[in-house]
Amino acid sequence: MVGRGYGLFESLPRDGDDSSRRLRRVSADRVLGSELREKLAVNKIDGRGKIIPGGDLSSIDLHVIGRDSDGRALGKKGTPLPERWMTPERITVVGGKEVNISHPARTLYYKLHQGRNYDFTDLDRLVETGALSEQDLFEVKQVLAEERQADYSMIDRALAPIADRLAEASDAGEVFAAFANSPTFIEHMTPEKEETLRKIAERLAMAEDRTPAGLTKEMIAFAGLDRQHDQRQMCIERLIGKLNENKKMVQARKEIGEVGGEKKTLRIEGFTAGLENLTASVLNRLQDREHVLLAISGKSGSGKSELARQLRDQLGEQGVKATVVSSDDFYDSEDPRRPQDKHLDHERLHGLFRDLQAGKASGKYEPSSVIIIEGLQTIDDKVVGQTPDMRAHVETDFSQRMGRRLVRDERIGYRNAGVSLDMLAKVAVSNPELIRKFETDVDTDHCDFVIENDHKEPHEPEIFIQNNELVFVIDGQMKESRRLSQDEKMAILALGFDER
Repeated sequence: MVGRGYGLFESLPRDGDDSSRRLRRVSADRVLGSELREKLAVNKIDGRGKIIPGGDLSSIDLHVIGRDSDGRALGKKGTPLPERWMTPERITVVGGKEVNISHPARTLYYKLHQGRNYDFTDLDRLVETGALSEQDLFEVKQVLAEERQADYSMIDRALAPIADRLAEASDAGEVFAAFANSPTFIEHMTPEKEETLRKIAERLAMAEDRTPAGLTKEMIAFAGLDRQHDQRQMCIERLIGKLNENKKMVQARKEIGEVGGEKKTLRIEGFTAGLENLTASVLNRLQDREHVLLAISGKSGSGKSELARQLRDQLGEQGVKATVVSSDDFYDSEDPRRPQDKHLDHERLHGLFRDLQAGKASGKYEPSSVIIIEGLQTIDDKVVGQTPDMRAHVETDFSQRMGRRLVRDERIGYRNAGVSLDMLAKVAVSNPELIRKFETDVDTDHCDFVIENDHKEPHEPEIFIQNNELVFVIDGQMKESRRLSQDEKMAILALGFDER
C-alpha cells in the first residue's frame, strides 16, 4: 500500500466531539487485531507519510467485512449481509483503466450508517442514475430492520444477568454498582465509559418501569438508537419514492416517444404534475449530456413564467443549476407583450444562448447546466436560433389569464383595470377576432409536453359576470365592474367567461 502512495488511517473524535474528527496512521496488525475501529480510510500520502489532500481517489473509506463460522458476511450489528453485495462491479474510468467499485447496495448500507450530508447526496445520485435497484433498496431495508432487532436483543442479553438487581436498586449508586459487578459492562472500562454508565444509572434509577422490557427501552432511548434507526428507514423510504418517480418519468418518456416509436406530445393535467414531469425529464436528459435547453411557451398570463421559476428551484434542490431566460427581455418594442415575431431581437437572444452554452455570463444571466427560455413563441426553432432539447407549452383558461393580465397591466402602469374591462366588453362585440389575433395561437405539434394549468394562487384575480355586470375581483373584493348590454354579455360568455 505504501509503495502505491497510500497509508491506512483510522478516524477518531477530536477532543471527544464526534462531529469533529482527526486521522491517525495505523498498521495492518492493528486493523487485524482486537483494537479495530469503526471508521477506517485509505489516504494518499507523500514521501514523509503526510496526507495529500484533494485530487481523485485521495481518500477512500474502508470497510472491513467480518464473517461468521458459516462464512456469511456480517454487517455493523453482526447481522448477515447478502452475499451478492460482496461482489464488486468492474467499470472503465478515464484513460481506459478498469477498477472495481463496491456493489451499490453495499455502498447504500455503509453511507446510511455514516450519515454525512454528502452521503445522502451521493445516495440520491445513485437512484437518479439507476445504479440502485428496487431489490437493492428492499434488501437494505430488511437488513436495517434486523439490525434494530439486534440492538434490542443485545441490550436484553446484557441486562438479563443483573435485571433483578436493577429492579431492586433504590438509587443511581445501586444501579451503577449493578453495572460495575457485570463483566459485560466493566470489560475494557475507561473513564469515558464509566461516566456514560453513571449517566445511564441516573436515568434507570428514575424509570417507572423496572421490568426487563422497560429497562431495555430506557437504554435504547438513552443511546438514541431508535432515532438512528428511524432516520435510516426514512431515508430508505425517500429513496424508494425517488425510484418510483424515475419509473413514472421513464413511462412518460415512452409515451412521448423518447424511448422507441414515433414522438408524441404528452398532455398533462395540472400545474404540479407538469412540474414533476418536467423536473424528472430534465434530470434524466442530464444523464447523457452536459447541458439541456428547455423552451416553455404559453399565452400571456398562462403561468409559463411561474412554471419556469419553480422548475429552476426544483432542479436547484437536486443540485442542478438552471438559468431562466425571459424572451420579454429581448423585444425591441415598448410593449413586450406584443407577440409579433418582428419585434423580437433574434440576434441578441441567439448571442445570449451562444455565450451561456460556452460557459460565459451575459448581463444578468449566468451559465448553467440547464437553460430555460420562456415566452410566447419560444418553442419555435427560429425564435431560439436552435432546436431546443425539450419543449413544453402551458395552456390556461382565457378568463383566468385575462384576470392576471389586468393585474400586471396596472402594476406596470400600462392600463387600469376599469379601462381594460370597458375595452374587453366593446371589442368582444365589435371585433372578437382582434382578441383571438392578439392571443396568437401556438403550434404545439412538436412539443414534448402540453400542460393544462389549473394552478391558482390563494388570492387569484378573477373576472366573471354577475347581475349583468362584468366584475373584476382581487382577494375576494370587487375592484372594478362594468355594466353589460345583452349583446356584450353574450359576447363575453362566448369568450369563455363564467356567469355567477
